[in-house]
Amino acid sequence: MFTHFLTFELDWLPPAQLQAAILKELGQYGEPLRWAIVEASRCEKVQVEAVVTTTEQNLRLVPTSR
Repeated sequence: MFTHFLTFELDWLPPAQLQAAILKELGQYGEPLRWAIVEASRCEKVQVEAVVTTTEQNLRLVPTSR
């Protein structure tokens, strides 16, 4: 098992939708171990930091359409 640190940005959403969007994004990379919203900007964006676990040493980056 390997751990990987991630940061990403999402559009601001209502709390329940935001949590679902964060978990969906993290699921593309591995199993979320922990995550936190570390910044919310006036541009209606939130920055998330997370740690995920995988069975692979190298994390596969997933292209996003953002």
